[in-house]
Amino acid sequence: MSATGALRTERLLLRRWRDEDDAAMMAINRHPEVTRYLNRPVTEVALAAFLPMFVEHWERHGFGPFALESREPEDAGALLGFAGVAYPAYLPALAERPEIGWRLARSAWGRGLATEAALAARDHAFEVLGLPEVIAIVHPENARSQAVARKARDGGRAAGREPGPGPSSRRLVACRAGRRLTRPPSGSAATVPRCTPSRRSSRSPRRSC
Repeated sequence: MSATGALRTERLLLRRWRDEDDAAMMAINRHPEVTRYLNRPVTEVALAAFLPMFVEHWERHGFGPFALESREPEDAGALLGFAGVAYPAYLPALAERPEIGWRLARSAWGRGLATEAALAARDHAFEVLGLPEVIAIVHPENARSQAVARKARDGGRAAGREPGPGPSSRRLVACRAGRRLTRPPSGSAATVPRCTPSRRSSRSPRRSC
């Protein structure tokens, strides 16, 4: 991690947010394929609150989702989306468990960039933030994100990043969440997703929870 709080992989810069990112991130969030599996409606109010929410999380907790900036020559400097760890306040049942998430522009799909970003964010969570566990909440029909979550859970490193000193007792838990998981009706309990502990942990049993 650089002195500016940024992470670099072979093709990506994971950095803090800037005011000028707002328009590009709103455009990404307006794409129907990008938001197809979200558990929350994409309204203009939600779009306007998106970037301030990330900035506030960074200010409050000292970490949060990174802005993803391309380092590839053909689109260097372009905002491609986000990846990183945050508390899922939208899901009260799991709100105190740090969640790793990612979202990329439709034009950035299919090149392994989501996996590259997720691995870098996971390593930062374990090796720099010192978090003992991170969860990933993925819609059961979102095959692309399920594949990224499996790769982040099962190991590997982001291209261009060196191994860190993370202890083997840390783990990433991949959760499959349905649409009802977001905000349950008043008076009802949220359904907690099924979770599978990461193979990174040699001390934790491999089971569903």
